[in-house]
Amino acid sequence: MLCNKLLVLSSLFLATLAQLPREVASGDQSAKFVNKHSDSSVRSYTLGTENIFVPFVAVNGSEHEEWDLSKTQGGYTIENVATGGFIKAEDKRLVTTESDGDATTFAISTAGEGSYVIKLPYEDLVWTVQDPVNYQGAVILSPSVGSDAQLWYLDKVDECYVD
Repeated sequence: MLCNKLLVLSSLFLATLAQLPREVASGDQSAKFVNKHSDSSVRSYTLGTENIFVPFVAVNGSEHEEWDLSKTQGGYTIENVATGGFIKAEDKRLVTTESDGDATTFAISTAGEGSYVIKLPYEDLVWTVQDPVNYQGAVILSPSVGSDAQLWYLDKVDECYVD
């Protein structure tokens, strides 16, 4: 019975990924943002002045890389599951803040081949992974140039409850 549930869930998950822009637009969900260039996901361990970042070493598998997306006027606010911090743009740096009132709204647009661009609405500033320092690259806002460092895959985080 559990195997059948998991098989159905994986089929639903694949169907969901194929239609992600419509589903994201319809409400809230949790996701991991995996950068095309590094093949690693965005994470945050602290609130405040430290940039959100992408590690350039294999360390996937933590709730620090899971983010809740909440639909707002013009886009989404994004909250880290582990810290409860909301992503906020400070100048062109992306940090986390405790208050959802200080959270920045981001637009998520398809970029082809299953990838997405995450940007400030109505501006040409997109999430970009900087070159790594000590095996991690800070995620900042920069003008769109179409590089892999600016492309993201959204891996939906599903929770399976078994009675």
